[in-house]
Amino acid sequence: MRIAFDLDDTLIPSDPAVPREPPTLLARCTAGERLRHGAVGLLRSIRTLGGEVWIYTTSFRSPLEIRWLFLSYGVWLRGVVNQYRHQRTLTGRLAAYRSCSKYPPAFGIDLLVDDSEGVAIEGRRHDFRVLRVDRRTRCGSSASRRKCGNTWGNDAAGLLAGGAVVSLLIY
Repeated sequence: MRIAFDLDDTLIPSDPAVPREPPTLLARCTAGERLRHGAVGLLRSIRTLGGEVWIYTTSFRSPLEIRWLFLSYGVWLRGVVNQYRHQRTLTGRLAAYRSCSKYPPAFGIDLLVDDSEGVAIEGRRHDFRVLRVDRRTRCGSSASRRKCGNTWGNDAAGLLAGGAVVSLLIY
């Protein structure tokens, strides 16, 4: 299964209160951004279970910059779609989807994990799977995690199995 993740406010938090991964030595020296706590474990689990990890972002960051950020944390990306690639690809027979901010089927992506309600609406409208995460959700205690459901750390198998995942907590 090919799973793509959004960057800003999904894997890279903008809220300073959101916990981040401890940077590796390489990330400390070279990466300008830090990943959300739990992201590295989730992405590695997806790869271990045979899934492909992609990034799909509307930013104009270069694919090399994005790959380097994740490699500095020890995570290999199978593919990167930035805004340039999105615009170049959605031409010809796919031009009808050019108004979409993201269109994962053009890249063979099975599931897009994103924080944007607009992307979730586009997914319903154009029949592609979006797992919307709420960047404001915080479940710190074990009791609240049980009540709220899935976490970054234990849901990779559910994502790959295509199970009925209602929410993916970011804490």
